[in-house]
Amino acid sequence: MKNEILNNHFASLDLSFLNQYLDKPIIEKPKVEVNGKDYLPIEKPKDWSKEIKGLETFFNTMTPPTEAIKLDQCTTITDCSKFIESHLAVARANNGHKTFRPNLDRLINFKNILIDLQKFN
Repeated sequence: MKNEILNNHFASLDLSFLNQYLDKPIIEKPKVEVNGKDYLPIEKPKDWSKEIKGLETFFNTMTPPTEAIKLDQCTTITDCSKFIESHLAVARANNGHKTFRPNLDRLINFKNILIDLQKFN
């Protein structure tokens, strides 16, 4: 009974508005064929060495603040030295692995905050 009601309902739907999307190309990632099966290619990790080196240079030439720094609305850094040390270690150890990119991004944000604080002092 339920299936019959649903079938009647779906049969009465006007889906003609979907025609506007039929002419647009679908963007697909290129696929690799292996043994007759299509697979998405494995993305090569991007190298963060230059960014890491730049951050190391910046943090080695400055004295980390002793007071807490608010990185964003959810993150407060209470020990800046440990934050820098741990995040650089994770970034170095996992260079290019996108799962660990947030560690590098937090360091970049922290650097920008410190630069802004120096401008106002």
